[in-house]
Amino acid sequence: MKDYLFPARQGYASMAWMPPVKPLDMPIQDFSRSHRDPKVPPKPAQPFIWAKRIAVFVPALICTIVLAMLFRDTVPAGGSTMKNAAWIATITVTFFWISFVLCLSAAGLITMMRRRVAVIKPKFTPPLKVAILMPVYNEDVSEVFANVLTMQDDLNETPNLHRFSAFVLSDSQDPKIIAQEHRAFTHARATHALSDQLYYRRRENNQDFKTGNLRHWVTNWGAHYDAMLVLDADSLMSAQAVLRLTNTLAQNPHLGIVQGALRIFRGRSLIARWQQFAGVAFGAFFARGLALWSGDEGNFFGHNAIVRTRAFAACSGLPAMPSREDVHIPILSHDFVEAALMRRAGWGIRILPDLEDSYEGTPETLIDFIRRDRRWCQGNMQHLRIMSSAGFHLISRHHLLHNALTYLMSPAWLALILFWTAHGFTTTEPNSSANFLIFGVIYAMLLAPKIAGAIVILASKSKLRTFGGVADFAKSFAVEIVVSFLIAPIMMIHQTIGVGRSIFRLPPHWGTPVRQGEKHSLKTLIHFHAIEIVLGFVLASGIALGSLSVWLSPIAFSLALAPVISHFSRFDLKGRPSNVITLDTILDQEKPEILSAADVHRRTFEKLLRSPLVYDASIKLKRPAFRQKPVEKRA
Repeated sequence: MKDYLFPARQGYASMAWMPPVKPLDMPIQDFSRSHRDPKVPPKPAQPFIWAKRIAVFVPALICTIVLAMLFRDTVPAGGSTMKNAAWIATITVTFFWISFVLCLSAAGLITMMRRRVAVIKPKFTPPLKVAILMPVYNEDVSEVFANVLTMQDDLNETPNLHRFSAFVLSDSQDPKIIAQEHRAFTHARATHALSDQLYYRRRENNQDFKTGNLRHWVTNWGAHYDAMLVLDADSLMSAQAVLRLTNTLAQNPHLGIVQGALRIFRGRSLIARWQQFAGVAFGAFFARGLALWSGDEGNFFGHNAIVRTRAFAACSGLPAMPSREDVHIPILSHDFVEAALMRRAGWGIRILPDLEDSYEGTPETLIDFIRRDRRWCQGNMQHLRIMSSAGFHLISRHHLLHNALTYLMSPAWLALILFWTAHGFTTTEPNSSANFLIFGVIYAMLLAPKIAGAIVILASKSKLRTFGGVADFAKSFAVEIVVSFLIAPIMMIHQTIGVGRSIFRLPPHWGTPVRQGEKHSLKTLIHFHAIEIVLGFVLASGIALGSLSVWLSPIAFSLALAPVISHFSRFDLKGRPSNVITLDTILDQEKPEILSAADVHRRTFEKLLRSPLVYDASIKLKRPAFRQKPVEKRA
């Protein structure tokens, strides 16, 4: 055991607690040649799927044309025809992105309002052998093992036909964390009742990051398992959520991936609870709209999803992307590309927007949130070079483009602000009414999904109760709006920087993920937000002198005070008195038992890792008791 606890003999440590090797070939895919997997079963028809897509696309297009015509009146006279045409074309794309998101959310809202209880006919569910994969990189060891063991406990106590094994796939490089992982794992193997279903493997290096981590598992042990439930390091799912994903994949042999909806949990800081509240209150509309639009041409978010192992291996081997000086970097936002490759091969990708008890964490400070977002930005910008690949389905190309536009909108909005600044648009010019109208329409479109969500919640007593009642929800709703408007301009600047780095193909910065929050010094805050401070004071000066429209005031305020906003983003709201705004949701009012059970295991591991003994037999892993849950009937 001593050889395993200390990382001196990594070859032994890596293989000691893994099943026998059973490799699965994972060929690298060629983006220039179409590929069809001959093992894909016949795909059932999707009734009215294109009618649904047109019903979302056409209103977005009409809305965009109207907005573009309004914006045309705000372009100053005297500019070249080509310059003005290019400018209007750029802003039109921006308007379409906003309009499309709004129409997707509206479609989701309509679907929720018209939803009826369907009579589900029993289906034959072939039992699957499933690997639960949790890739980690220098993560909180207590949380990682607590979440894995909690999911195992819940699955073991919920009757089902499938067989589950859990793998902690470590890419950690920090010696202290590696030692903690070894210690937590050996303790779990020695004391937990389901220890024979738990495995651990650490790679010597983290080549190709998470993509390489999963590829290493697939090519060495993938042939043992029909499917793999891919998690993130902070993922947690109940047995009911896991079984619904597994049963959907088993009952639909043409599906390659079934992606579950995601909820943020365990947020303590202002920014984390802001995201958690927004996801619960408003996220369901967009998720349902996206599922309606996508059909079986859905997307993969990289975690909290089940994947057919052999289909993934046969169709999703990713090549590296060229960078500057012929340096190749991996495809960073690999999940969308893997979904596109599997759909190209003929496999279906389905999103379950109403999946309950599927959770993920989020950074606890604005700076950590931005650092993570920069990595996503560089990955999403790669999609512009991939979306024209041979054989991709039209909807897959749309997913890749939409993902890139999420970040391209930031430089477009920044260019719009600089354009207004350079031409000194005010509210006293002859075209000031057009300025008022264009800003008013944009703000209204951004707020529309939130307002619709608030109306739905206020109209439902049961939903309202999960937010603490009318007064608490109203306060939380107001705070969510304010925080959104304060953070959006700051994100605009940093996403523009990320787009610029991607354009020049600069290598990404892959640091250790920070999920628990870190107190940043005043010097760090000012240095990190220096660009926002300068631009904010320039805009504020122009507004004060009357040379710029007052409609730019919220943006100027946010940018100028970016360090202050960033500092207060880590303000701890959890556990505050009831008369303080805490952005409560159902996760606070009616805490799911899966979260409580994970907390029990986490406290045990925290105690273990604080113990001076290498192995402390007095610390037992107690299996939290789960209440009996209704189980989906299967023929």
